Order: sequence, then structure tokens, then C-alpha cells
Amino acid sequence: MAKRFIILKDFFSKLSAEWMKLSVIMFAFLIISAGCEKEVLSGPEEISSGKDELSGKWEWIGSCGGFTGGCWYPNENHWQMIEFKPFNIYIRTLNGEKTEQANYSFTFSYESDGVKYYNLAFSDGRKTTCWFSGRNILNMVGGDFVESFRRIR
Repeated sequence: MAKRFIILKDFFSKLSAEWMKLSVIMFAFLIISAGCEKEVLSGPEEISSGKDELSGKWEWIGSCGGFTGGCWYPNENHWQMIEFKPFNIYIRTLNGEKTEQANYSFTFSYESDGVKYYNLAFSDGRKTTCWFSGRNILNMVGGDFVESFRRIR
């Protein structure tokens, strides 16, 4: 009987030590978690300022990505422009000819590491994400590649 008591005492003392270790770890995790800064996503005021940044005419300066990860650039036989006009009108031209026109709206907007991202929805059902590199470069996802545009007005 005394032997069983010693075995049970050892078992509970080991169990108690394990619970104590677990409690200390959980307490440390709670302290660390409480100190973390939460990222706050922007609301409607960010969307309206983004519209001002997007407004204007943009010339295509290159695209990169796709299956090969290569890049291609405009030339005298292939150049394009996009324009974000008042009343949420989007126009794309290829070699001076209009190829697309649609209404657009912001579906969501956020900022991460100082870069503003805009998710746009077009009236023809397409959706895309775009962001700025500096003040006058607009990058827009186009399938599995990224198109880059420079503001011209």
C-alpha cells in the first residue's frame, strides 16, 4: 500500500510540474500577444482618396510575369493607355483604338507597409488589384502578370 502511495505521489508531483510549465508558457504567450500591434484596415475615407490618385490618364510602360516570368514593353506597333475618368468610367486603348470601356468601383482598399492597394470591380464583371509605386506609377494585376503604367495627366 505504501508503495502505491509513493507511485501516486510521484505521478501527481510530475503532473503538477508539467501543469506549472504549461501555465508559465501560456502566461508568456498572453503577455506577448497583448503587446502586438493590430493592423487597422482603412475604411471609406481611404477609398475616396484612392479615387483621386487613380483619376487620370496612364500610359503602359511594361508587363512582367506569366508562365515564363518574362517582361515585355511597348513599341511602335504595340502600345496602350488606360484612363480613369469622372463618374467612374474606365477606358483602355490599344494603339490609339478604344478596346474597353466600363464603369468601375472600389470593392475594397487597404494599406500595408506604406503601399496602398485597391481592388477594383468593373461593370463587365472583371475584378483586379492595383497599387502605386511612387507617385506616378500604377501597377495593375492582369491575369498572371502585372502591368505597369506611368501617369501622363
